[in-house]
Amino acid sequence: MTPYLGCLPSAQYFNLESFIENLRDRTDTILATYMLVVANQQNQTMKTLSLVAAAFLPMGLMAGIYGMNFAFIPELGFRYGYFIVLGTMITVALRVFWCFWAKNWIRAGRKRLEKFMPSADDPEKLVNYVGHVTNWR
Repeated sequence: MTPYLGCLPSAQYFNLESFIENLRDRTDTILATYMLVVANQQNQTMKTLSLVAAAFLPMGLMAGIYGMNFAFIPELGFRYGYFIVLGTMITVALRVFWCFWAKNWIRAGRKRLEKFMPSADDPEKLVNYVGHVTNWR
C-alpha cells in the first residue's frame, strides 16, 4: 500500500483499486479502437494509391519504351503509329479502371446504376423489374 492510501479502510482501498483497474482497461480498449480506426483509414488511403499506381503503370511502361531514342523502332516509321499507341494506352487505362470497378474496388457511378439494378434487399423493386422485363413486348 502506498502511504497516501494508507489511511483508507481496506474495503475502500480495494474498491478504489478495482475502479482504477477498470478505468485502465477501458482506456486500453479506447486506445486500441482508435488505433484500429486510424489503421483502417491508412489502409483505405494505401488502397487508393495502389489502384492509381496500378492503373498508370502500363501507360508509363509504354511511354518509357517509346520515349527511348532508338533509330530502329518499327512503329516510328508507321504513319498512324502515334495514334495506335495512344489508343492502346487509353484502352489499357479504361480496361484497368473497369476491372477495378467490376470488382467493386472503385465505387464511382454505383449510386446511379443502383436505381436500375434490382437487389435482394428490396423485393418490390425486384418484382417490378422482373415484371417490366417479362412484359417488354
